[in-house]
Amino acid sequence: GEAVSSERSFSARVGRLLLSSSPKQTPRVVPCVKMPKIEGVDLLPLTSVMATERIILGSSTEFVKQTPSGYIFMYDVQFNNAGVDEIEVIGYRWVVVGADGHRTIAAEGEGIGGFGGTRPRSLPAGDAARVQGQIRSHTSMANAEGTYRIRIR
Repeated sequence: GEAVSSERSFSARVGRLLLSSSPKQTPRVVPCVKMPKIEGVDLLPLTSVMATERIILGSSTEFVKQTPSGYIFMYDVQFNNAGVDEIEVIGYRWVVVGADGHRTIAAEGEGIGGFGGTRPRSLPAGDAARVQGQIRSHTSMANAEGTYRIRIR
């Protein structure tokens, strides 16, 4: 008989993160996000932890600088493989939703992305990896939504 591959792929979301050029600025309205109420204040997280298929993604963002073309933010994502199989991070996509509601693909490509480049990143069961990169927003406050394509081996 023919060998059947057990490989499969899925998308793992980072979640939605706040991009703000001012650490003192607390957003009241951020587009495309259902915000939780905490003591009567609308908040959007600066950090996120999401789990899909026993792959845990923890992430955060930080303002870097303002340039003539917009606002630069650093993202930091940690991948934790809590599954029993080896995984491979094979692609990424970051979408920024500006304060005006305009959506832009800030980064997209093959591999792990960011400063990790275009090469895929393998993670044995129980292992972790980290990637950092930069994305740009045309507004000083925005949302960032990250998605990574994962292959289970």
